[in-house]
Amino acid sequence: MDIWLTICRKTVPKCSYCKEPIKLGEVMIAGRLWLTSKKEGEIRKWVKNFRWHAQRKIYPDYMRTIGAVGPVDPIGEECCWLVAGLDYLSTHPQEETRGRKQLQLPKKQKDERLKILRQRARLVQKLKELMVIPLAEQSEVDTAKMIKIGSQIEELKEQISLLGGVPSSWESSG
Repeated sequence: MDIWLTICRKTVPKCSYCKEPIKLGEVMIAGRLWLTSKKEGEIRKWVKNFRWHAQRKIYPDYMRTIGAVGPVDPIGEECCWLVAGLDYLSTHPQEETRGRKQLQLPKKQKDERLKILRQRARLVQKLKELMVIPLAEQSEVDTAKMIKIGSQIEELKEQISLLGGVPSSWESSG
């Protein structure tokens, strides 16, 4: 079983232990159990995920089993390994790593960059249409158009380099 301490990125409907919801942004313990079974010669594999609150809760039933007398309220108590984990999370905040990183540009520059990206897409599409024509059927006009489109794409590279840099996909194509 794998167990790790993390921050809840999506509200969990119920804790695997106490059945209460774990809210967005709360610290939680996540667990993953890898299971296999062999039935009728067929091997089945599956994964069971667990989500627990990061705070250990002591319930009245448990307190009575250890000898407590009288009314007992639920008590929240933190484990020592949990304190260490919480300290680590407070000093190492989690950053979102999913998805493409956003360019830190003002809105006007983003709009200009998008305009250049669209212009290049149109030019590349025209270039592909011209390149589909068989070589025997191509005229000097088609060849001149391809050369002109190539020079326009190079100009767009120079323009976009001032607006956040040239995309890596542009280096290998067009």
